[in-house]
Amino acid sequence: TKGYFRDQKREKERLTFNNELLDLLSQDTPENEQVSDLQEALESCLGKVDQNKRNALLARYQEDESVEALAKRFGQSANTFSQTLRRLRSSLSRCIETQVKALPS
Repeated sequence: TKGYFRDQKREKERLTFNNELLDLLSQDTPENEQVSDLQEALESCLGKVDQNKRNALLARYQEDESVEALAKRFGQSANTFSQTLRRLRSSLSRCIETQVKALPS
């Protein structure tokens, strides 16, 4: 039962990047300055991430594979791979927030 409640809490706390945001961030000509700032912050923060972890994160969002298949490809258990992705998303979120807050208004 502990595991069930832990999983429920994690599900509520899950950080995800929705497809609309990813599409906006991938455009060469952002529609507004705020999106451009977010894109620059994301690129900067991704640049700070270890190459292997960055590849894992990008694979999760760019490829149509299950977590289990990606975990196997990266030589990890599905649980470890999911934890790695969760930590990366959280770290990226904090990094982006810090960079955006530091921008002049």
